[in-house]
Amino acid sequence: MARSLLAAALALSLALAAAQASATEFDAAGRATFSAKAAWTLGFEPGEPALPDAGEPDAGDAGGPTPLDIAESQAALEGSHVLAVPRFAGVSIPLALPASPSSYRVTVWARGELIATVEASYGEGRVDEFGSLYPTGRMTSDGWYELETRGFSFDSSRAKLVEVGLFSPTGAEADAVEFVPDGAAAPSAACRGAIDDRACGAGRACQWGECRSMSPRVPRLPADAERDDLVAYLQGRFRLLFGPFRNRRLDLPSALAELDAMRSAADAWSFWRHFEVAVHRLHDWHTQSTGIAGFVLEQPKPISVCFIEGVADASSGVTSPDPSRLDVLVSHVGTVNALGLHAGDRLVSVDGKHPVEWARSLIGVDDGFWTASNHETHAEDVARLPGLIARFAERFEVLRCDAASGGCAGAPETLRVADIARVPAGVRADVSCDNRPRSHLPGTPPEHSRDGFYSGIVLESDSSEAIYGLEWSSLYVTGRGEPGDVGPQLAEAVATWRARARGVVLDHRSGFGGTSLGPAMIWDFVRKPVKLDSFRFRDRADEEGPASLAEGKALFDALGDEVEVAGSASARTDVPVALLTHLDGSASDWLPLGLKGAPKARIFAPFETAGGFSTRYQFGYWLGLGYSIAVGDTLAADGRTLNGTGVAPDVVVLPLQSDLLAGRDTVYDAALAWVRQELAP
Repeated sequence: MARSLLAAALALSLALAAAQASATEFDAAGRATFSAKAAWTLGFEPGEPALPDAGEPDAGDAGGPTPLDIAESQAALEGSHVLAVPRFAGVSIPLALPASPSSYRVTVWARGELIATVEASYGEGRVDEFGSLYPTGRMTSDGWYELETRGFSFDSSRAKLVEVGLFSPTGAEADAVEFVPDGAAAPSAACRGAIDDRACGAGRACQWGECRSMSPRVPRLPADAERDDLVAYLQGRFRLLFGPFRNRRLDLPSALAELDAMRSAADAWSFWRHFEVAVHRLHDWHTQSTGIAGFVLEQPKPISVCFIEGVADASSGVTSPDPSRLDVLVSHVGTVNALGLHAGDRLVSVDGKHPVEWARSLIGVDDGFWTASNHETHAEDVARLPGLIARFAERFEVLRCDAASGGCAGAPETLRVADIARVPAGVRADVSCDNRPRSHLPGTPPEHSRDGFYSGIVLESDSSEAIYGLEWSSLYVTGRGEPGDVGPQLAEAVATWRARARGVVLDHRSGFGGTSLGPAMIWDFVRKPVKLDSFRFRDRADEEGPASLAEGKALFDALGDEVEVAGSASARTDVPVALLTHLDGSASDWLPLGLKGAPKARIFAPFETAGGFSTRYQFGYWLGLGYSIAVGDTLAADGRTLNGTGVAPDVVVLPLQSDLLAGRDTVYDAALAWVRQELAP
């Protein structure tokens, strides 16, 4: 079929388009031919030596790999056949390993929405190097467009497998896969973590003790003529969309300055890293960079040790505390690389810094950087420490303590990430870090699953005392029975409390939010109706919120009945309800907000919640480059705007090292004692 080559593609592709060298070519009739410089090509034609027999096996499919769906098509770009990629299916195409090392330009032509990666494995069944393919701007009149990554490099002496991975959320076609040498290969090199910032060179980063190529994971560097326009466009998006008023004042200027630094970046990785860091600098619970790395890469050195902030009262004389930070203690451990640690041990430092300071210092290299909207708490940093240490640290100091004596003797011990055992592919940390040193309900799993929903009489009570508990992380309630909807389970638990409970302990110490319907189900149980708040989108890019509490309250009062109400006429205000919070944001901020001030409800926590009183928009570019950004803010009944300020506990309780060593749960024990104190005679 004859076709013409268009000079444009979609949105960002236009800014990234540039002259193509050594690319698939088209003759006057529109027929495509591979580059004469290609080291490996695949057109899905019958009898091609490179044509593999099968695609990637479906998860849990005992029948083996799924055959590739190759068919003759008049619309084929090269030759007469195309590969069909089914909706929500993955296809992996292995290629012949090259005889000599090189960096490669990898291209695939696609019709329909297609996500493409190229991946290299050095053994153990996991991906060690990968690149994401992005549109180049070349597109044909009948719908084919080119995807590309440049600079894909791997250690050919160690490679066991190199393959192209294809995925489509809608169903797509692929044709004309091409590998063309694109310069010298990046040499394999060991490194010492994020502190070793000069070991790897431009376009590379130190992760898991080895220099990894980062340039193939991002789009190309925009041409000079388009760069300023693209930066201005992204700055305009931040100014228009980012909604939280407090964080706009505190954090938007530094984010815009980071975007400005994109203008002078010398290479693609530096350019797009500035964008990623700009997202991080917005300092918001809902605002994160996103990408495909989390799906492609697997932790080769998982650490099954969970940490929690608290007071190292059993070792205060051994090491000097940081007056500006809480101590970091071992909460609980699993079995995979537990490093001989146990509850009550202490994480003293990472690469010479307090663990929280070290985690915060990774803002420029940690693509999963995540923070509370408030500027005071660091639960997100501490929960992520096991994975961060394995990926970015060289060494860390621990203080081992003795459960029998309840004390800590000796000096801190230095552990090195290089000495942590690598594990086979598919072996992961066997505990979740849920800020719960112990579970207090029957049937809860030893791995501390954050996906579960556990309710019933707490282990410390019985049917006559009738103190019920709930341990869960999700407030996702839709009323439509969608996958993940906890509404039916939550409704059943509340009905049980109404009928039988004399007291309730709600353990929501890893609250990942959900919908406003989730908190409302609990509000209706604990309090009579009260006007609570109003969520508001900003109307203008220059809107900066109420200038004073009086102005905010006047605005709230003017809304009349157009506000959110917490509570119900059928509330059981005679039942004491204790809510435990720790890492809680979004709908999990709203939950304690609505309990605050209820006559028989108290919030127990070491510090305030995340303060993520907004919602978010999500943007993605071929799954390899994306971000979520907080929009809107919440106006409270007293006139405050809430995003960036979490809900403070009624009772501040800091986990104690001595309690952890003794197998006790400081925060839970305080909550349970209060509930017992408040029980009706």
